[in-house]
Amino acid sequence: MGALPAFLVLWITFVAIGAVSNAANSLLFAKYCLSPLFVGCPVPELLTRATAFLSVALLCSINCINVKWATKTAVIISICKVSALILVTVIGFYNLAQGKTENFEYSFSGSDYGVGMISAFYQGFWAFAGWNYLNFLTEEMKRPSRSLPLAIVISLSLITVIYVTANLAYLAVLTPDQLIASHAVAVTFAERTMGPAAFIMPLFVAIAIFGSMNGEVLSMSRAAFTGASEGHFPSALAMVSATRLTPVPSVLFMGICTVVFQQLFTNQLDYLIELTGFAFMSIVLMAIGCLLYLRFKQPQLVRPLKLPIVVPITLFVITLLICIITFVKSPKESILSVVIMLTGLPFYVFGVMWKSKPTKLQQKVDGITYFVQKFLLVLPQEKPFDEQE
Repeated sequence: MGALPAFLVLWITFVAIGAVSNAANSLLFAKYCLSPLFVGCPVPELLTRATAFLSVALLCSINCINVKWATKTAVIISICKVSALILVTVIGFYNLAQGKTENFEYSFSGSDYGVGMISAFYQGFWAFAGWNYLNFLTEEMKRPSRSLPLAIVISLSLITVIYVTANLAYLAVLTPDQLIASHAVAVTFAERTMGPAAFIMPLFVAIAIFGSMNGEVLSMSRAAFTGASEGHFPSALAMVSATRLTPVPSVLFMGICTVVFQQLFTNQLDYLIELTGFAFMSIVLMAIGCLLYLRFKQPQLVRPLKLPIVVPITLFVITLLICIITFVKSPKESILSVVIMLTGLPFYVFGVMWKSKPTKLQQKVDGITYFVQKFLLVLPQEKPFDEQE
């Protein structure tokens, strides 16, 4: 499809999905950290902004200092996350064993079954989208053709079981109306079941969200790094620390983009999620469309992972319907999401398409690159031996 669609996919993935999603997560992190301190009253907006900002700054620092710190943080946080969900499940199923099943009798009453409910898929995709970030870490995997699909299948299967049982546990304690009214479901659940120990739950949830943010910083910074290596992002983003060998410029760029959306949409968390959802589905639609095109036009290509053709066709049709219905039902949000996607066009024209820039302008661009290189003590990554001239 050419360089422009490839650039827009990278831009959408990094800005409209990665940065926006991380901004939403940072605001959720702040909400769960601060909610135990402001029981019965709203958390001050300034404090929410400051906490969200500090969480992003801390994660960027970890990822800049040492990659192993980031991966170890992910492992520790995953253990905490699963432990919290198992705790919720145990408490909920204990209540079910006591015969508290009344919340399940009319749990779907008042539900909206119109086509507008399709937009609710975005909330689900956002919660389960972690599998997608594994695709940006294939360069750091051993045998990715085997490890990547295995990791996706295992993680999705495991998290689906855990999430479904956790939701059943929530319904064993809270009514559907209470679930809808709650600003932090896990906190409300803990307050009703854990007594004085209720403060543990929001901390567990905050830790889990922090882990999601860490994964996004880790993966999205690699996406920017790879894009810069291919000449689609500024060359400074393809540099690594001279002492720590971490992609400092791309990590900091990810942090800056996150903070911008975070501060602009502090009180519009659902809005951020919907923007992310539409952008994510657009990327899926383009990717599956390209896959189908190649499957029919170049069937002779070697494919390490190949699914029956009915699978991508079905996914393409479902994704297309979701995008169309969302655009019709929520035109303002969809148009804003498209605008964010298309903001990459000027950058493409200036940075990729315009090769023969005036000498003075090119000198200024190079000057910015040199400044970043000196200020952050970074240098271009060495090419593999077989790529060197």
